[in-house]
Amino acid sequence: MNDAIIAGAKKLSELINGTVEAYVDEDGSYYLIGITDMDCRTNARIVTQVLDEIYKHTDSINVTILLMEKNAYKSYMEKNKSALKRVL
Repeated sequence: MNDAIIAGAKKLSELINGTVEAYVDEDGSYYLIGITDMDCRTNARIVTQVLDEIYKHTDSINVTILLMEKNAYKSYMEKNKSALKRVL
């Protein structure tokens, strides 16, 4: 797995009170998912900090950072589980 994703996942876990998971799809795009309850203003700051950490380790990467509540996560995974492989 990409060192930048590991660093991003570690940073995300430091910033949220919840669970962090990482997935990759068949095209090599990564998805960092934080399962937590937070407001939108806080979420924007968290995403910025995680991206800053990721880009300390790479110049280019295809990554999506999702912050969602547990029920939204369950629904998202039901729809996307066949396309994603868990890597962390």
